[in-house]
Amino acid sequence: MPLKVFKANKDDLVDLFNLANDPLVRKNSFNKKEITMAEHKHWFGNQIDSNNSLILIAKKDGKFVGVVKFKLEDENIIGISIAKYFRGKGLSNSVLTEAIEYLKKDRPEIKIITALIKEENIASVKTFEKSGFKFDQKIKVNESPSLKYIYEI
Repeated sequence: MPLKVFKANKDDLVDLFNLANDPLVRKNSFNKKEITMAEHKHWFGNQIDSNNSLILIAKKDGKFVGVVKFKLEDENIIGISIAKYFRGKGLSNSVLTEAIEYLKKDRPEIKIITALIKEENIASVKTFEKSGFKFDQKIKVNESPSLKYIYEI
């Protein structure tokens, strides 16, 4: 069964909570603090129906592969997290590509997507570059040396 990407719903809450607190996800996040279930429920409730947010779930053979989150405001920020048991299997590029295709159909007015990646997160840099994102500039995000990448639709 091929990889499928679809909009998150309330049934995805626990998978997203577990992924958000995965040690590697926390390490690569701009907020390293572990997330409580109460915080996660509040965040999820605010994001799931917001016009400024799009949360997409990736599944393969019915198994949770990861999430792509779009913060659709000034810069249309994208973020991706892959579940531990699917890392290193070459799926991140497919997840990212499918998520961008979903965004194009769902929000055709969006023409530029921005990825902010910690400099040390080489796996994400490679994934975004392979998916067509172009390096824009070095920046600091929450005091972390980071890279800004741009994707033009």
